Amino acid sequence: MNLHQVLTGAVNPGDHCFSVGSVGEQRFTAYASGCDIVILGSNFERLQIIPGAKHGNIQVGCVDCSMQQGKVCNLVITCRILSE
Repeated sequence: MNLHQVLTGAVNPGDHCFSVGSVGEQRFTAYASGCDIVILGSNFERLQIIPGAKHGNIQVGCVDCSMQQGKVCNLVITCRILSE
């Protein structure tokens, strides 16, 4: 069992790293945790983790959810060190 299957991580720093959405009458919360997006149900049970490993392990910097259609959108932040 992987660690993310047991414990979800802390929310990434920033004002836009979590959002609330809904599918019909069901509300959910999505938040960025490192490179992953964690989706929690209305009583904060973990519903799904979208792993960042499939997308290059880039830290998620912004999450937004639709209140009508249940869609989740994210923005990733890429940090590159430029050498001279």
